[in-house]
Amino acid sequence: MTDNSTITIWVGVISASSAIIGVVATQVITAFNNRKTEIRRQEFEILKLSLERKIEIGEHFYSLSGENLNLAKTLISNNELLSTLKSDNSREYISSIYTSFREQYQNFKAEKNIYSSVEIYYNISSTYSQVADNAQILKTYIAKVFEYNQQLSEAKTDEEKFAIVPKAREALQGYQSHLQLMVESIETDMKLLKMRY
Repeated sequence: MTDNSTITIWVGVISASSAIIGVVATQVITAFNNRKTEIRRQEFEILKLSLERKIEIGEHFYSLSGENLNLAKTLISNNELLSTLKSDNSREYISSIYTSFREQYQNFKAEKNIYSSVEIYYNISSTYSQVADNAQILKTYIAKVFEYNQQLSEAKTDEEKFAIVPKAREALQGYQSHLQLMVESIETDMKLLKMRY
């Protein structure tokens, strides 16, 4: 009988051990699955936040590009400046353009982080350095036009005015052709952003 009771004890011990091992294994597998589920949920949340940020940056850049595009197209459409450069109204308008551009250039400097963010998320042609170069070129053109505008207002004779007008027209034409290049670049970037949505 001793043999039977020993066997019974061993069977009991093995059964109890199996039950404990089963419970522990179940707990380990459940904990592992819960951890994997939590990791997936966190990755999904990060992906969701990243996508929301990408869309937010894209929309903001699209809006900013739209404003710049409208401004550039408005400036291009004012071709009467080329023909009526000698009038006081055109000189006042040139002064207002210069002031407006200086304000916009300051705003552009403040928007540097948007361009940096857009470059991360989207493959656009307008990097911050290119846009900064364009802004600097436009600033140079506007400064020349403004300078010629000042010279025109200070000129006393028609001969002095007629000598200044071709230089001013050349500066305005350079300004407008550069604006046209910017418009094409902005439109290309806006089309790329639209395709990404």
